[in-house]
Amino acid sequence: MAGIAEEIGSTRSVFQRLANILSGNTRRTQTMSLARLFFSFEGRIGRAGFWLGFVTLTVLLEVLRFVAINVDGAVIPALSLALVVFVLYFPLAAKRYHDLDRTGWNSLIFLMPIVGWLYLIFECGLLQGGQMVNQYGEPLYGPLAKRPERDANSATDQ
Repeated sequence: MAGIAEEIGSTRSVFQRLANILSGNTRRTQTMSLARLFFSFEGRIGRAGFWLGFVTLTVLLEVLRFVAINVDGAVIPALSLALVVFVLYFPLAAKRYHDLDRTGWNSLIFLMPIVGWLYLIFECGLLQGGQMVNQYGEPLYGPLAKRPERDANSATDQ
């Protein structure tokens, strides 16, 4: 029974690590779940988290577009799901704008075809985030970032 509990715990930690990488949260004590990454407008994410989320959503949209084109009778369901996936770009961009110390409303520039998309990709994907605490939360890196605290048990295990 202990082996099963260890296996479940290790699987859970793998998914938690993936969520942390997606959120750009590899150095902080707080964690961000995948649901919070795509459905919450609060917090900050780094460039890596933005790119992984952006690529994930883009691949999902392309799969849904392929299904809508090639599967008979799947146009309406696929386009409905594509609209839901498209909406998920906004919380992702809003959290990235928070890391740039800007309001999440800037993510609405994504509604402008081509120019808005390119601008959003440039700002969110290429610009370095802030290293100071801002109104949206702790920095993800830099001198003021929270470092993981080591508890007494982990110090004795090594």
